[in-house]
Amino acid sequence: MARPKLAVKRTHQVHFRCTALEKKAIQKQAEHSGLQVAEYVRAAALNVKISFKLTEGEVAAYKVLTEYRNNFTHLGNLVRNRQDFAQEIHEVVKLIDQHLKKII
Repeated sequence: MARPKLAVKRTHQVHFRCTALEKKAIQKQAEHSGLQVAEYVRAAALNVKISFKLTEGEVAAYKVLTEYRNNFTHLGNLVRNRQDFAQEIHEVVKLIDQHLKKII
């Protein structure tokens, strides 16, 4: 499949020198952001916000945090409504223990 044509053609080039370490760092950052090196450098030079891809581990951690947030919100609602929430606390503790056992 051919690459889509740009609305504005880029015909000018900019060259700059960097050390081997700087080049590796730029390449690593570009790879981590999901961009080609030229796109990454262009975005960085023009102060465009560059978002980075999350790793599988980070996605899993955010899912766990979301689950904890929901549980604590539920507990907060129970406290506010002055209901007996001991059972809910025990369930949250069990969930935390399950996740900790996966790590250990």
